[in-house]
Amino acid sequence: MASQLGPLIGVDVAQLQKRLEERKGRQYAVLKQWLDVDLVPAVRAAGIDGINLVPSYRRTYPHGTLACHILGTRNQFHVPLSGLEHRYRLLLDGKPSATASVSNNPSSAALGQDDSMLPAIAGFDIVLTLDLALQRYVDAAMDELCQRETPKNACAIVMDPTNGDILAMASRPAFDPEQQPLGNERRKATQALSEDNSSNVAVETEYEPGSTMKVLLAAAALDSGISPSVTHYCTGRYDAGGQPINCWGRYRVEGHGSVDMQHMIAMSCNVAAAKIALELGPQKYLEFLQKAGLGQPPGAGFPAEATGSVVRKEWLDKDAASSGANRLVINAKAISRRDVAVMGFGQGLSCSALQLTSAVSALANGGVRNRPRIIRQILNKDGTVFRTPTQPAPVQLCSPQTAKAVLRMMIAAVERGTAKVAA
Repeated sequence: MASQLGPLIGVDVAQLQKRLEERKGRQYAVLKQWLDVDLVPAVRAAGIDGINLVPSYRRTYPHGTLACHILGTRNQFHVPLSGLEHRYRLLLDGKPSATASVSNNPSSAALGQDDSMLPAIAGFDIVLTLDLALQRYVDAAMDELCQRETPKNACAIVMDPTNGDILAMASRPAFDPEQQPLGNERRKATQALSEDNSSNVAVETEYEPGSTMKVLLAAAALDSGISPSVTHYCTGRYDAGGQPINCWGRYRVEGHGSVDMQHMIAMSCNVAAAKIALELGPQKYLEFLQKAGLGQPPGAGFPAEATGSVVRKEWLDKDAASSGANRLVINAKAISRRDVAVMGFGQGLSCSALQLTSAVSALANGGVRNRPRIIRQILNKDGTVFRTPTQPAPVQLCSPQTAKAVLRMMIAAVERGTAKVAA
């Protein structure tokens, strides 16, 4: 059978024989899923005993792996497994037609009634905020990056700071949402998909943001009245209690010397960041990060959005917490100087790439932070609008003057600082 059928359905004969042996003694074996309709006549004409052709349907993804982590995928039974396919399955799927029935005895079979057919309810269409051309560009850039640098994971996000629209998002490694292996291959692929490829790194993964946090530190410091021209001396090492804090690379030995706020960002000086964080203090700094959306779900509309971790319970003022105060109140005695210092350069806390993008985008919008979103509209099948998700009121994270000043510092990092290579 395998030698006769394999060439007709485009499956390797040895692979087909293996599949048949795996299913020996079972009622059936799926030998080819979603057979090309052009091959059907040849299979029928072969007249092989025991071969049945069963019509079925599948979800197609015209753009392949493009935005695969956002869209998600469905299995061979059309059951959503991940992404927006899973999160909004009730809206997308609708309801099939059904026969209404009645019974006067709960233990007996239901009796059909004439004219009791309930019509099918069509699912809705969901319009995303993605810009297709920009998404293609970002996906291509991510593929090039992964080929060059071979990272374990990577992600990129493009967001419109004026309204929170996510215009492009890509995570790596990617997966093909249409790929549905059979047998043992399916089990292995499903395991790999659940453990690695299907994870939307940009949304679901928490990590220590590191030096990217320095721009938010600068914004918090400026907004609290700390002058950008105040300098801190970096010898490459700083003792804030506990294990000493070191600068990076050769500056661990050489130090950066006298560093103002702009050079703290441009040259990514850990020692200066630590000193600024201590000058700002835990109360103001953590309040600012909370207002920036860190430590709470972004609410962008994705499944499994990471919350991150910024404020530890033991740092909270117990009296304020017991009184039910809504405002964050930190017990300065409960948090060490070193904890505050390392948070200045993004250690000792965690967030997702989406959270960080949302926070930093406020600096490009006059200090105003909009909540990120991936859903623009939900449409009826006739194209009319069923619902437009409402956005919460924007948050004034910092003053327009502060936002403009920090943007200048970020430009300096690109033009003559540590971000020059990335530019």
